[in-house]
Amino acid sequence: MPSGIQCIAHDHHNQYLAVGRNDSSIDLWKTGSNWYHQKVSRPKAGPHSLDRPDCVLTAMYQKSNQTIPGSEQRNVNSLAWVKGRLFSAGLQGNITEYDLVKLSPKVSNL
Repeated sequence: MPSGIQCIAHDHHNQYLAVGRNDSSIDLWKTGSNWYHQKVSRPKAGPHSLDRPDCVLTAMYQKSNQTIPGSEQRNVNSLAWVKGRLFSAGLQGNITEYDLVKLSPKVSNL
């Protein structure tokens, strides 16, 4: 059973919903006409393609591996999308950016 919902953030441009849970995990959902759990893959246009907002999220349409695992060292009390990049913040002052391809923390101030 999934952990309770702590916070949510919607990326209107790319149509994604991030759901932060009480166990610090984050679910990613595609919010187009049919909602589904999302897996992100690196675009084949080149190594810097992820810097372009229109190429950040590319669907593989699979039913597994759409959740960024939680950690006891990281609290997810709020979420924000910035130009296709996902960030979380915790009440202890931690800020984390997530790698949406690897489904893991990318950069953190911890």
